Amino acid sequence: NCGKADELLYESYKEEPVMVTQVNEAKHFVSYITTGRKEGFFNYGRLLKKAPKTGDVLLCRFQRMEVGKPSNVLTCKADVAMEHYIGVFFKRFEGPVRITATGFGFVGDVFVPASRLGGKTNGDLIEGLAMLKFDKKKGVWGWMEK
Repeated sequence: NCGKADELLYESYKEEPVMVTQVNEAKHFVSYITTGRKEGFFNYGRLLKKAPKTGDVLLCRFQRMEVGKPSNVLTCKADVAMEHYIGVFFKRFEGPVRITATGFGFVGDVFVPASRLGGKTNGDLIEGLAMLKFDKKKGVWGWMEK
């Protein structure tokens, strides 16, 4: 198994958890953030058997991580233990939704896309899981329903 061989070959490189923020399936690229909120991207084609999804957590061993250039990833695998990343990449939320005139909503500081409101009206209680997201327009980190 090539995956096991790579794991042994690169065991001196620390596995780093990253959260997938965007996936380009046509080009086999993912964008990600690290636990230290560094951003990057890499080609997952030779590393993963199936395309990851936005919000997935991957455990990667990096040879090189540079801003604006593809990261050199030695090994990568899915990490299904999302509960380990509550407070890092994810947070639970609950409360009344405030729906804007354009149809999306907020529960506290969590953005909820219109497509996920499913007939909710102002003041309805919503609970769920939010993922960390960088707002490029505002230049700040925020939360979006997963």
